[in-house]
Amino acid sequence: MTNNFFVLTFILFSVIALLYSSIGHAGASGYLAIMALLSFAPDSIKPTSLILNIVVASIASYKFINESYFDKNIFFFIHNNCSANGIHWWLCSYSTKIFQINCRNFFNNFSYYIVCKRVYKN
Repeated sequence: MTNNFFVLTFILFSVIALLYSSIGHAGASGYLAIMALLSFAPDSIKPTSLILNIVVASIASYKFINESYFDKNIFFFIHNNCSANGIHWWLCSYSTKIFQINCRNFFNNFSYYIVCKRVYKN
């Protein structure tokens, strides 16, 4: 592999990272596509894409949190409800129908939470 190949790869990865992160994504599918098109070894594609994805997502998360756009209340509301629903489904062997009902109830509660938060904030 030549220096030109590394420069091309770096430029393409940078462009993908910039484009994807500008809309709030980390770009894993873009990295996978670039590496597939440039004939990377199949064993190195997945870990490389994962590492790049984690780096870009970490930078975006850091900036998002520093600008005070991260609402801990919403995060913990989602985290606690999703975790509880998943654990109950796993431990109790719920049917798919009960799991769907729990998910629907969660999203209804979350929507109510967001609406009330905005109404009472103003």
